[in-house]
Amino acid sequence: VVSTNVGGIDAATVELTRVIDAIGDRPLALGCVLRDRGWLNYRDGEPDQALDDLMRSYGLLRKHASRDEAMVAAGRLSMAQLSVRDYPQALALVDETIAFFREQGAQVRLATALDRRAAILKAAGRLDEALLAATEGLRIHEGIGDRVGTGLSQMRMCNVEIERNALTEAARWCDRAEVTLSQTSGMD
Repeated sequence: VVSTNVGGIDAATVELTRVIDAIGDRPLALGCVLRDRGWLNYRDGEPDQALDDLMRSYGLLRKHASRDEAMVAAGRLSMAQLSVRDYPQALALVDETIAFFREQGAQVRLATALDRRAAILKAAGRLDEALLAATEGLRIHEGIGDRVGTGLSQMRMCNVEIERNALTEAARWCDRAEVTLSQTSGMD
């Protein structure tokens, strides 16, 4: 799953398919592996296969796993829904994850979910709401000292401001993102 270099996604997908075929009647294991294969399919631009795997995973993990495991599947499924422009479903799923991560005090996951929410709202043309979600995600990243997350949130702010045609403000956010990300050695 980690191997996402050239050819890595294809190889990982083949391997996960082998695992799925061998799992048998173990719904928790199946839900976890489908979640990973679905995410790889999403990343590889295969939305139909991604949606199939992630919907099955989400259903299985809601029934047979902890809420935490199911929320990871919900977050991934929300992005797959976004890729096919099903904004209401994508937003409902990401909002479910946000509520859960707030309840759990899981700041890193909450910030990531808020960034996903901002992306969905931006795509749906709800720019003021997207800006609010991006701002909250940025504050969390800054508060926990996550430099990569901060830079990525600053880029999200820039993108939303571009969509709002607030180009001066967008330039400020893009400049801040460039400075922030140039000071990190993270792969992202």
